[in-house]
Order: sequence, then C-alpha cells, then structure tokens
Amino acid sequence: MIETSAKERLYSAPLPEKTESYTPIAHSDIDVQTQKVLKEQGFSVSKIIYRSSVDGRVGQAEYHINYGDDPEMGLMIAWQNSYNKLISFKYAIGAYVMVCSNGAVSGDLGAYRRKHTGTADSDAASQIKHYLSHAKEIFENLIKDREHLKKIDLSPERMAEIIGRMFIHKEIITSTQINIMKREMETPSFDYGVPTHNAWSLYNFATHAFKEDSPRNWITRHIDLHSFFADEFGMQRPEFTPQPTQPKLFTTESTPSQTQEEMQEEIPALISNEVEDSDELLDLLEEF
Repeated sequence: MIETSAKERLYSAPLPEKTESYTPIAHSDIDVQTQKVLKEQGFSVSKIIYRSSVDGRVGQAEYHINYGDDPEMGLMIAWQNSYNKLISFKYAIGAYVMVCSNGAVSGDLGAYRRKHTGTADSDAASQIKHYLSHAKEIFENLIKDREHLKKIDLSPERMAEIIGRMFIHKEIITSTQINIMKREMETPSFDYGVPTHNAWSLYNFATHAFKEDSPRNWITRHIDLHSFFADEFGMQRPEFTPQPTQPKLFTTESTPSQTQEEMQEEIPALISNEVEDSDELLDLLEEF
C-alpha cells in the first residue's frame, strides 16, 4: 500500500532554485527514475513507503521489491533527499525483514551519498542506475550477514553492553530507542527465528526502534548500525565503488562545485534563514 499523503507532500514541495553553489535534486525525479530503472531491470515493486517532514522539504522513500525466494527477507531500495540545504542526497540498497518490515542497509556495499552541489542532479540519476545494477549482489550479501549473526548467541549482559556502546560511544541509537530495545528484549514483538539473546535478534531490536525515526535519520542510522555489527561480529564487508562517470539523465546544466570557503561563509545564513526545525541542526555538518 502506498502512503499517498506523504507522496503528495514530497511531490508538491516547492523545488528551490539552482545557484552556483546549490543544486537541488527533485524528490519526484528520484522516485520516477528509481521506478523506471527497476522496471528496466526486471524488478517489480510490491510496496512503496513515502515519508516526509518539514512540509515535504525532507523526504525519504522505501521500495519493497519482489525478488528471490528467501523466506525471511526481501530486497529493499531506499533514498533520502532534502530541499533545505542541510541534508545530502542518500541512496541505499538493502533488505527488509518480512515478518516485521525492519530494514537492513549495508553502508560499505550499498549506499551512495551526494552533496547538493555542481552536477548533483545528473550524478544522482546515473548512480541510481549503476547501484540498481548491483542490487542482487548486495541483497545476497545481506542474507549472508543475517546467517552469520544468527549463529551468535549473546548473554543478557553482553547485549546490554553492546547497546550501551551503541548509545554512548557510537551515538547510533537515542535514549528513546534504548527504551524500545529494552522492551523488545523483555517481550519481542516478532519471532526472528532465533533466541531472544542472539545477535540477529539484537540487530532487529535496533531496526524495530528505528521505525518511527525522522526521514532525515533513517538511512544513516541503518548504515551505522550495520557497520557497527560488521565490526563487532566479524561480518564480511565487500567493497563497492560508485560509478566513476555520470552521464546526464536529468536534463539540467551543470555548475562549478562550491568551495569549502564559500560553504563555510553560508553557515550563518543557513542557520538564520533555512532552519525551521531544531532537529535539522544535527545534519548541518553533513553538507559542509
């Protein structure tokens, strides 16, 4: 089921003007391009979840794909974008857990990030096509990661210690999400096919806690979580290199990239003129 109200907010949000230092990427262009390439590559979409905040200026979409015969996970595509000059365009290929729709995104393998400068619009379009051509490979690696985590049982003390480091040292989860994870450890909302005190269960307790997160955090938080678990439990992290050349697919003129000095000069203006949601300040340094 498609959440049309969120989609309408994303599509109707006014696109900022392009300048020498800022290149907007339209939410609708990302959505149309993603669905177009998925169709070209023989994928069918079973579900699209659109999310928006700040009156549609920050958006995220999640596509559940009909692919493969894995009984527990399905292929997922997700993107994040903004019109407020504070959040970079992010694109990721991952998986969703069928029993609960929790996400899994491997940052080293399946994520792309692009600042809104220069040829960001045409770069984003070509990278969508390039990344989706590797979707099957990325999905198969996530299945391997799941099976690896399933073999690792954890004591309650060890799980508590990991959650503490995720919160205090890595800042992957919030205090609210810790409380959600605590409740899941006591009474899991879903059956993940492994004991409660298991690495795969713990992974899902975290992604379950991410469900109500802001669109601006969704991809980044999932990527950080997967990277943390890869380091913590010795999961393989295959390398994936973005496409070196970006032929234009969105018809816009390119402009020189903004220099670091120019960008730093704009920070006070962004804080005074662009930030309407205090939470957006957390993403300010992503673009600078």
